[in-house]
Amino acid sequence: MLFRSIGGAVIYVVLAASSYGLLAALAFIIWACLYNKFHATRLLERGYTFADTPDRVAEAKSRWRIIDHF
Repeated sequence: MLFRSIGGAVIYVVLAASSYGLLAALAFIIWACLYNKFHATRLLERGYTFADTPDRVAEAKSRWRIIDHF
C-alpha cells in the first residue's frame, strides 16, 4: 500500500489541496527517496548482496557505511 497509515494519506491530501498539488508532489519525491533507502537497507539486512564490479561494490559499501564481518 502506498501509505502505511491513514495519517500519511491525510497529510498528503491536505498538501495536495492546499497547494494545487505542488507540495504533495514534493512530499511524494521525498517519501520515495526515504522509502528507497529503507527498502535497500532491509534487503541488505536479509542477506542480499551487491552484484556489480568490485570497484563499484566497494564504493557502494562505503556510501552505505557497510562493514564486512568476517
